[in-house]
Amino acid sequence: MSSRAALIERSDTSLSPQQHDPCPVQAAELELAFPSRAQFLPDELLVDIMLFATYRAGKNTGASHRLLASSSRVCKQWLPCARRLLYGSVTLTSLDVKLSRTLSRCAHLRLLIRELSVHAPDIFGHIKDVDNLLGWISLIPGDATTRFRTISIVVDAAAQGEPIARIVARAPALRFVDTLRLTGPIPTAGRLLQIPEAVTHLALVEVPVDTSFPALCGLRTLSLNGIELTPSLDNLLSSLDILESLELFYKEREKVDHILRLVSQHSGSLHSLTISPWTGRIPSLHLLHGLEVLRVRVSKPEPHIVDLPHRIRELHILQTQRPLFVNDPKAENAVLKHVALHPGGLKVIRLGEGVRVGFQVKQMLHDAGLRVVDA
Repeated sequence: MSSRAALIERSDTSLSPQQHDPCPVQAAELELAFPSRAQFLPDELLVDIMLFATYRAGKNTGASHRLLASSSRVCKQWLPCARRLLYGSVTLTSLDVKLSRTLSRCAHLRLLIRELSVHAPDIFGHIKDVDNLLGWISLIPGDATTRFRTISIVVDAAAQGEPIARIVARAPALRFVDTLRLTGPIPTAGRLLQIPEAVTHLALVEVPVDTSFPALCGLRTLSLNGIELTPSLDNLLSSLDILESLELFYKEREKVDHILRLVSQHSGSLHSLTISPWTGRIPSLHLLHGLEVLRVRVSKPEPHIVDLPHRIRELHILQTQRPLFVNDPKAENAVLKHVALHPGGLKVIRLGEGVRVGFQVKQMLHDAGLRVVDA
């Protein structure tokens, strides 16, 4: 009899009908003989499981952080995966002494940080001297050999934005990021944009109207939300030679049309466009010869959405932003009915999370030869 079979037999005979748990010695022997299947899961699958769990708990929330901290204590194999997600995105809302001490003592944890978000209102509510933040931010690795990629700055008032921008500008990591997000009245936003050596992804939300935008020839994705049209912005748009994805969040159709005209004159590589909200027919849309994917958010029945260039292959209907996130399907269904009647060159309709489409409308889309993909 093999040792494995003998161990099984010994464990079976040692349990009486009323006994449900083996003694500690036998439990240890069984664990060695039959280790948990969780120990053999590949890291890629573990990361996917943890990401799904944190998505349900809410990204970058206290619940998700507690979940990842608990996951790191399951076994040795789970520790690196949970730690990678736990320290991958760090949000700075106050001078956290414990976190600062941990990162200063553990260089291997600093190397895990991929995204740093600085939120000014919370910071100014907790500390008196904002310059003290420099010591915290300078802990983030600042050389090209690391994988630090994203810095996000969110401020609510210019008085708060200026010192925060000044400190982040002195952070060595800013030179090597490829993704930069600036939100709010940051007086020195233009100077911050000049520091990264090779920024490829840029998001701007309601930055000051007098911001001096530099030419950024290496941008591949650009997101504009509430940015006033100025000669400086025109200069930025005119420099986008290799832009691949553009997101526009404007309520005024004229502004969207103006931006698209400038982009069409200088970038022939634009592949994906997001317009939120959709405000009707946009003439310059036909000037984007490389455009194949259009994402729109509709808030009312809009038949002109089907007046699209024949080259567009995918249409994404994004979730409509309404109070309390209650999604009224009337607008989406009305738009999709028009699409089914006039499909043009469309091949795929993708429905965002929360977009509800009736069975009759889906059947019309299928009859028109369109593939409907739910979120």
